[in-house]
This record gives sequence, structure tokens and C-alpha cells, in this order.
Amino acid sequence: MEYGKHAPVVKGSDEWAGIEYRLQFSLNNSNAKITGAWAVENPLTVRSFEERTRDSMVVDSWLNTMSLTDDNSVQTACERGFKVGPEGFLIATGSLSLESQRPRQRNMYEFLLCRVGLGRSLVRDEMPDRAAAKRTGEAVIPETYDSLYIHQEASGLPTMAERLHDLEEGHPGPTLAQESADQVNSSYLYLVGASEQILPRYIVEVEVSEGEAAPVCEMCAERPATLYCMEDKSRFCEQCDHQFHSQNRIVARHHRMALSEHGAYLGECPQHPGTIAEYYDPILETPVCVTCKMEGTHSSGEAATHRLISLRDAYKRAVTSSTRDDPLLVAKQSDAERQLRNVDERLREVYRNSASVEEDLFSQFQAVLLTLQEETQRKIAALLGDEVELRRQGRILKSADAWLEQERRTLPPCAFMVAYKRHLQLRSDLIDDISIPESGGRIQD
Repeated sequence: MEYGKHAPVVKGSDEWAGIEYRLQFSLNNSNAKITGAWAVENPLTVRSFEERTRDSMVVDSWLNTMSLTDDNSVQTACERGFKVGPEGFLIATGSLSLESQRPRQRNMYEFLLCRVGLGRSLVRDEMPDRAAAKRTGEAVIPETYDSLYIHQEASGLPTMAERLHDLEEGHPGPTLAQESADQVNSSYLYLVGASEQILPRYIVEVEVSEGEAAPVCEMCAERPATLYCMEDKSRFCEQCDHQFHSQNRIVARHHRMALSEHGAYLGECPQHPGTIAEYYDPILETPVCVTCKMEGTHSSGEAATHRLISLRDAYKRAVTSSTRDDPLLVAKQSDAERQLRNVDERLREVYRNSASVEEDLFSQFQAVLLTLQEETQRKIAALLGDEVELRRQGRILKSADAWLEQERRTLPPCAFMVAYKRHLQLRSDLIDDISIPESGGRIQD
């Protein structure tokens, strides 16, 4: 589909690559490719969004255009922003699953990539009655709050009732380090209350194909292979490698390497599919093949003067660089972990204080007790909103590391070099986006 009013993103540009990599990261799928993208921001919606979301948490959200209603068509949303009524507007952030998405046609999807300001969130175990809110005009999001976090199993987070039970039992909430990979790669559902909280940035057409099948372990024939044994001339997954090469001291001495380091998996040149890329241009940060040197980008002009290095050497440097801890990322994760512990302690403190006051007042002030319980629920809901946000931020940081690790282990060097460049930009964007709030500051005792 063409969008003549909007400027197309140049295919192959850094902007194009950044959108595509952000999509692949959300889908956890390197085979997702952009077939078209259009920039749709306009000064009016940008100004309103920035004024409304200044100093508040902002996230990415991929909105399937096939799910939009007549009130919020693609054209209307891009030109005037989204129309948001008292029932709120539902958005998802975090991991994106295509299983629940309606395709425009087979393997083809169209999304609006939006920035969404979540602001201050309250936790709800169940979806509020949005139909009643639309009918009566009474907003589902209380004043002084910007959004509702709606619990769903896909988030891997406990319900509010489960969290309250943990408080009753004196159990602390899990740390980020204790969470599984499935919990880290989670999706989060929010209701936002104002059109100024949603900024459409790009219309993106996406094609998701199965792509070239990842090499499979030759021993179990089930799991993806990650290692290559030179002596056995065979591919192994980690489990089978450990099982087979721990049988005795002879096979334990076999030389194994990461599958991506084996010569047969260098990968194709991005500019000349079907041609192996043997070189790397560290100035332009791109793989180069013989065809590039003979008649392509590096056959003339300034690029021809660039000193090329072996792709394998560049790959080894990138792998080494990618395995180092990023100080800013580590600091953000540590801060998120610290604030989670602060929120957990405040939750328990609120609950302990509530229990103590409840015991003292129950016999004399039953009416006051009801008010106390409601106030406690409000405080806990607000603190849980902080907890959800801190855990979501911590998880997205961990999932970025996990995604890079997956690409490092499974992509050929050529593809990894391209992906690593995009990942550094994604990592920088994530670090800029994430703002760890001081917990408890908004709750008055």
C-alpha cells in the first residue's frame, strides 16, 4: 500500500535499519523484514505529545492497523492523532507475538509504530467495564493517573491478589535475577487515557517468512545447533555436545567452535545475495564481498580507499565487544533492582501498618476500617504500578542482552556484524528511554 502524503523511509538507510531491527527485537525473529515504511509524525501531534509526556515513562508500541476502528483509521490517527474516549485506549508493549495479530495478507502485516506515554499507572487484575465508561462518560482511569496496567498471563507477573497473598505470608517479590527467560520476554497491556499520550511515528509494512532454516543438531535432530566439532565434522546443540563429549577423555579433547565461527557460515554480502562476504569496512561498518570491490560500492570513490579487514577478524572483535558489560546498562539494571527492593519494602511496610491499625481500630471503628482498607488498596495499587514499571524496564534490559546473545550464537558473521551495529543503536535508545523513578515518592502515608 502507498501513502503518498507521507515521506517514505529510504530503504537501506540507518533509519530503515533501526526500525527493522527494533521490529525483530520485539518479535524475537531475525526473519522479519520491512517491505515499506513511511514517517508520519507531524508538528502538532509531536508538540502535544512532548508537552503531555515530559519527564514521564515513554515506550514503543506496535499497533496492528487491521485492529483499528473507523474512529481511529490510519489516516485519521496520523493526521490528527488518536481519538481516546473515557473508556481509554488499549496498547501493548514489550514482546510482540504474531499469533494474535491479523495479517493484511499471507505473512504480510501492517503496523503503526507509536511512542506511548504511560505516566503514572495503577494496577488492575481485570479489564474495567469499558463499554459502561463509554456509555456513561465516566473515565476508567482515575484522575491523577495516566494509565492502567491490566494484568495478563503473558506478562509473567503475579496478580494483585497473588501479590497481596505474598505480603500476608511475608514473602518478598522475586528479583530480576530470579526471573526466567520467558518472563523477561513478556508483553504488557495498558489503558491510556488521553490522545496526547500516543504519537504515531511510522507506518510499517512487514513480511515474516520462515527464512532459511537454522542448522539443526545432528545428534538429536531437534534443537538448533550452536557448536561445530572439527574432528567429528558434525553440528551439536549444547545439551548433546555436553552429553557426547563428556563420555571419555579422548572425545573431550575434540576441538569445538561456535557454529557461527565455522567457515561455511560466514554469510552472504548484504549488497550481493549469494556471494560470500569475506571482508569488512570498519569505516562504513558494513560487510564487503569481492563483487563490491570489483564493480560495486568499493570499486571507486572514497569507499575504494578504505582499508578493509577480514570479516572473520572483525567478527571476533565484535563478539568480544558484545560480550563485555555495558557500564550504563549495568548501572540501569542495578538501579532497577535496588528500586524494586525499595518498592517491595514499602509494600510490606504499608501492609504491616495496615494490619496493625486494622487490629487496633476494628472493634471501635468499623466504618473507619473500610476507609483504611480502600486507602491501603490505593497505596498498594500505586506501588504495584511502580513495581510493574521497574520490572518491565529491568526485563527489557535483560531481554536486549538475551537477544544479542541469541544473534551472536545463531547468525553468520556477516549477518551478525550488520545486526550488532543496529543493536548498539537499539541499546543506546533503550538506555535513553529508561528512567528509573524513585519509588514511594508519590505515596503519602
